[in-house]
Amino acid sequence: MLTDADLTVTLDTGDVDNVATQAAINFSRNVHYLLTNLTTDSARLIARQNFDSNAFETWRLLRLKIALPDATRHVPLLTQLLDFKFNPSTSESDFNT
Repeated sequence: MLTDADLTVTLDTGDVDNVATQAAINFSRNVHYLLTNLTTDSARLIARQNFDSNAFETWRLLRLKIALPDATRHVPLLTQLLDFKFNPSTSESDFNT
């Protein structure tokens, strides 16, 4: 689980940069707000159930619950690659395409 404590920005010296940390937290809040307004149905429910309003955690939860399995996501690309027809006279440029 990602929390606001995970958004702490440290300098090279090891000191915490409070301004950058607050900017990261504000960014996270704004993205979470967008996710709750742009999603619908079960995705919106997942986003609204993240009471910490941490957008990175919301995104992680959405990906876990809604994303297609890796194999399913890549089938269209694999099909497109396997169906490609090379022209013998332009095979090098076809390969680049």
